[in-house]
Amino acid sequence: MTRLNKHCMNVYFAQFNLEMPDNATVEYLYLPYSTGTIWAYANTDPRINEAYNLKEMFIKKVDMDKLVNELEDPAVFGFSTYVWNHNYNVALAEKVKKRFPKCKIIFGGPHVTIDDKSFMTDHPFVDYTVYLEGEISFRNVLLHILGHDVDMLGIATKTQAPTGVLKRMEDLDSIPSPYAQGYFDR
Repeated sequence: MTRLNKHCMNVYFAQFNLEMPDNATVEYLYLPYSTGTIWAYANTDPRINEAYNLKEMFIKKVDMDKLVNELEDPAVFGFSTYVWNHNYNVALAEKVKKRFPKCKIIFGGPHVTIDDKSFMTDHPFVDYTVYLEGEISFRNVLLHILGHDVDMLGIATKTQAPTGVLKRMEDLDSIPSPYAQGYFDR
């Protein structure tokens, strides 16, 4: 569940849905399952549970300036990037970093590939990129931000190219359900 501890660092996620044409009679909004499982797994670590507070998971593209102005002291903003939301994510992340320069911007998802050697230099406002499965890597990034010594496989930073990828998760039951945890209740 989302805690409202004022001493915790605020975490936001973006997993924006596909936009429908203006004349569409139906709008499809999908819950951000990928970011939900990433947060649910990270939150099993007591150090993360103690230090971070999930504020919101964004799924619907809205006016970026309005969204940025409504953020409450973001410490971490994770972007789950797909072909249909990549450009929007990049533009939003740049605005977030400009308004909140201390916020750590993390990119992951299928549109961010380990083969793209220029992603970090092309996007200087991004602090970390996470490749392939994000559950373990994202948890490690949060612990790294807290100053813990962690495995940085599958993670790039401004000063470190990715050194490889983590082994695939073997026990998917180790990831709590984001539905059962109440992350999508709002």
